[in-house]
Amino acid sequence: LEEMRSQIEILKSKLNNQKIINEQQLRYSMSKKMSKIDKTMLRTVIGGCLAFIYCTWVFTWMRLSLPFIFATAILLSACLAITIYKHYSFRHINLSGGNLLEVVEQLTKIKRHYRDWWKTALPILLAWYGWWMYELLTIYNFNSYALGIYLGSAVGIIVGLVIGYKINSKIVNETNEILN
Repeated sequence: LEEMRSQIEILKSKLNNQKIINEQQLRYSMSKKMSKIDKTMLRTVIGGCLAFIYCTWVFTWMRLSLPFIFATAILLSACLAITIYKHYSFRHINLSGGNLLEVVEQLTKIKRHYRDWWKTALPILLAWYGWWMYELLTIYNFNSYALGIYLGSAVGIIVGLVIGYKINSKIVNETNEILN
C-alpha cells in the first residue's frame, strides 16, 4: 500500500511537470505568433503615417478644397489613432505570466475589431471616394488629364482594398491560430 502511494505521488509530480512544460510551450508559441501580428500592425501604422503626409501634400498641390483636405486628414488620423490604440492594447497582453483566459479574452476583442472593421470602413471609403470624384470633376471637368486621375484613383482604391483586406485577413488568421 505504501509503495502504491509513492508511485501515485511520483506519477502526480510527473503529470504536474508535463503540464508546466505544455503551458510554457503554449505561451512561447503564442508569443511568436503575436510578434508576427505586432510587426504587421507596426508596418500598417508606418504606412498610414506616410499616407497621411502624402495625401495632405498631394491634395494641397492639386488645389482641392480645404474641407476635403481636412476631412481626409481627419479620416486618416482617426484610422491611425484606432490602429495605434489597438496596437497599444495588443502589445500589453501579458503572455509570460498572465491568466490565459484573460489573454484569450483580449485576443478575441482584437480579432472582433479587425473582423468587423470592414463594416465601418467600406461605407466611409465609398463616401470619401464619391467626394473625391466630385472634387476632381469641379476642378478638372472631364478632360484627358482628369480621366487619367479618375482611372488611376480607381485602380489605387482597388489595390488599396486588396492590400487592406490581406493585412486584415492576416491579423484575423494569426489571431485565430493563437486562439486555437
